[in-house]
Amino acid sequence: MKKPILHTLRCCALLSFLFSFVSYAQNDKTNAPKSSSSISQTDVYIAGSWYDRKTGQTFAAYYKNGKPVVLKQGQGPTQFSTVSLGRSIVINNNDIYVAGNILDADGHSLAAYWENEQFQPIPIKIDQYGNKQTSYLNGIDISNGNIFMFPYQSGTLNEYYYFKNGQETNFPNEVPSSVINDRVHFVSGNDVYVANATDEAAYWKNGAKVTLDNTLHHPNSVQVSSIFVSGNDVYVSGYKSYASKGADNTNKQMALYWKNGQEIILSTGTGRYATRLTSSIFVSGDDVYVAGMSRDPNTGESMAVYWKNGQEVVLAKGPTFTQALAIAVSGSDVYVAGENSNRKVYWKNGQETNLTDCAEISSMVVSKGSGNVPNSTLNNVSANNTSDLILKEKADQYLAQMRKVPGIIETPSGLLYQVFREGAGPKVTFDQRIAVNYRISFPDGIERGHYRGGNGGNMSASTFITKGMQEAVQLMRARGVYRFIIPYNLVYGKEGAKDIPPYQVFIYDVETFEIEK
Repeated sequence: MKKPILHTLRCCALLSFLFSFVSYAQNDKTNAPKSSSSISQTDVYIAGSWYDRKTGQTFAAYYKNGKPVVLKQGQGPTQFSTVSLGRSIVINNNDIYVAGNILDADGHSLAAYWENEQFQPIPIKIDQYGNKQTSYLNGIDISNGNIFMFPYQSGTLNEYYYFKNGQETNFPNEVPSSVINDRVHFVSGNDVYVANATDEAAYWKNGAKVTLDNTLHHPNSVQVSSIFVSGNDVYVSGYKSYASKGADNTNKQMALYWKNGQEIILSTGTGRYATRLTSSIFVSGDDVYVAGMSRDPNTGESMAVYWKNGQEVVLAKGPTFTQALAIAVSGSDVYVAGENSNRKVYWKNGQETNLTDCAEISSMVVSKGSGNVPNSTLNNVSANNTSDLILKEKADQYLAQMRKVPGIIETPSGLLYQVFREGAGPKVTFDQRIAVNYRISFPDGIERGHYRGGNGGNMSASTFITKGMQEAVQLMRARGVYRFIIPYNLVYGKEGAKDIPPYQVFIYDVETFEIEK
């Protein structure tokens, strides 16, 4: 079985992490199955995490045909919001392997995997300081009966290593761990492919670096997002961007892939809505499929797309995160996992299936099977509908109370804000950036992020994915102080996102400085 892992898509400015709460995502694939006359169905497995609305915690999980199987074994009680994450999944006969990580009692991430829902620890190497914190298991693959695992330790080891059948294994030549991005990997026979970690179009095969073609040269950013090997051909997906230069002042971003090192451009975006990203590549026969994300050139809406032999297919379009994260093909059927306006979903031939309470998608694989979901799923998954009604009621009550506070202003969209110091000059336009200090919190007082460096953080409406903050930024003036209370329908709505609960109200306290010229 052959399978690459999805590279992280989010390439954001200083505040986009805090405001979007999006993390890296990864992707798995297998070789396209041979056509068969069997009546057994194709099962869709998606690894990631599941959100427990009762506790507000997320757990490692995989979804089989849209139904969650929560992997709680091996984890003790904790108060942390993110308890564990499934990062990679592989199916071998009737066995299901999920690689990922859990949190220990001190909140450190530890590499782990589950075999048929049974927790299995990983013999992570002790680092130069005598400990094995922090670690992740970014990938798992099976080839020629051998099990390959790809661990990551945060900058404490000199030489990169992986596991083969549980044994620590190094490349033939010494390769620094800092140059390997094992979140993008593929195993073909006994050959191990991993992505280059730096801003360069390259990958590593058995420890030897392979540089890829770069036709326009000197991009500001270039990333490898997925690898797929078919026979003697190596396919690599990626994307690159160029900052504006010259009189046209136009940003440019390209979605692309390489076949045996030769660059093939899929789509080019320019200007305000230049974003073009790839996440996953799959090859079936002579057909090359690449999943990713684009922007509508007229409205700027995010689009979940895939390209088949260079032809773009739009799966969904939305004002917030909408993108394709993983792709696989079985026979004539095309399967894509991703996001539609922050909801985690998958599509089969364009038909969407919702992944209820899915907090994050990391990888996908399809396999012939029975279609049955393990019985333990029913025991693992909480009844969340009642919790939703309670969360909505609390949010609505809070917003009603805030509307009565003296000095609160409500816009036609429902955004609430209060001006403590008006500031001076014109309001910020959509594309302008303004220097800020800020604090993000929830109505219960929990802080979600802050910056207070004095004239340091930058904020622009164009970088936000939520309607609420796009509107809020454009109400600011230089040298002002504001509080914005953003209703749930202007942020992440009834679905929530990752570790953000459904019906969550956001509060932004902002002090502004100067508008960038």
